[in-house]
Amino acid sequence: MFQMRAPSVPRLTATSSVAFVAYLTGTFPPVWTSVALQFIAGALAYAPLRRSGLGGLLLASAVALFATFLGGWQAFVNYYYFVGMLLLLSAMTLAASPRSAALAANSPGAGAPVRGMTRSSATLLKSTVVRPAAIATGT
Repeated sequence: MFQMRAPSVPRLTATSSVAFVAYLTGTFPPVWTSVALQFIAGALAYAPLRRSGLGGLLLASAVALFATFLGGWQAFVNYYYFVGMLLLLSAMTLAASPRSAALAANSPGAGAPVRGMTRSSATLLKSTVVRPAAIATGT
């Protein structure tokens, strides 16, 4: 029952910017700062990701939680591990979405290298992409 008390100062052993500044200077922001950072990061991520489906939701969640943990009074390695898993899941979801695959396959420069990419790296990238037709035929 006593473990549920809110801390009166940030934990100096936390892996957050608040704990770092508190350790160096002895000053720290109010506890609601992390919630404000989460709302700000969520609002900034909403506009570009609102039409990205589940992958966009996962990515926006990762960004908002990362901001919360960096500005929070208590943040430890397992918190950032969770953010990393959200980033991984969002990348997998966005890469596997049928809409992005259809757009990439039907784009006018589908075989051309991306600007800044060398011809050899574009060929390597193209050879490592598995297409559904190749899976069905076993080639």
